[in-house]
Amino acid sequence: MKYRDGNILMDEDEITMLSQILMCEVEPNYPACLLLDELDRMRAEAEEYLHKIESEEAASRRRSLKIDMIRLLINCCATIKDRGYAAARDAGCSIRMH
Repeated sequence: MKYRDGNILMDEDEITMLSQILMCEVEPNYPACLLLDELDRMRAEAEEYLHKIESEEAASRRRSLKIDMIRLLINCCATIKDRGYAAARDAGCSIRMH
């Protein structure tokens, strides 16, 4: 991942990971603030859903699988976000959220 002129430029592995998370085709280049804001939004929605199923559903193998998948989604969002901030830092810049 690289940061250039306010944009995040993702590597092939990051594009693949984000495409699989979103289940759609992902562009290699996004405005940094937009990408990081969307990752925060997705993570918050996933955490909310995780709390909901943990509190409502009875224990089962399917519930366990759902919880594991949601935790993986949360971790992937955090990983991509951390890489974005690191890329900006490596470029000698910072990302300011609006």
